[in-house]
Amino acid sequence: MKKILIGLTFVMAGGAAWADDGPLTCWYSATGTSLGADSGDQGIAVADYGKVVPMSYEPFAMVITTWNDGNDCPETVTVPG
Repeated sequence: MKKILIGLTFVMAGGAAWADDGPLTCWYSATGTSLGADSGDQGIAVADYGKVVPMSYEPFAMVITTWNDGNDCPETVTVPG
């Protein structure tokens, strides 16, 4: 039992090491307030990374490439319009 617990501890602790392996999509409301984040670019073109862009299933999104966790998204952004 101790071996399983120790192994699980190493697996859980190792999760943070790969947090910055790819882009992070930050979601925003129509007023520019943060709604959360998902790993990956969610289909947003590389040319639009770092820009606030309209989306069909959430009002706006922005892709960031340097991050540690989902809390690295800006709390508010200026939305186009």
